[in-house]
Amino acid sequence: GVVSPILANIYLHYVLDLWFEKVVRKVCKGQVYMVRYADDFVCCFQYQKEAEVFYPALKERFAPYGNFRRFIGGNSPNMAVFVEHSIRALFIRGTL
Repeated sequence: GVVSPILANIYLHYVLDLWFEKVVRKVCKGQVYMVRYADDFVCCFQYQKEAEVFYPALKERFAPYGNFRRFIGGNSPNMAVFVEHSIRALFIRGTL
């Protein structure tokens, strides 16, 4: 129903959005961005190393809240996708 997407949005606001702004942005030296629409999100990093450090930290962040696979990519083989862009930005895409 309608309640599930609303709850997912509230959940991700506290577990992902605020953490990304208050923790991840402060430790990264390059530019970092997160774009989120409902339960989908894309994280962009200027430096590859920061993207590689972020992914395990993301798993750790979600760990207290249940099965990580449920939150990032489900059972999809593309759980996390690193894509090197022409401006050397790396993207990690997650979905509920």
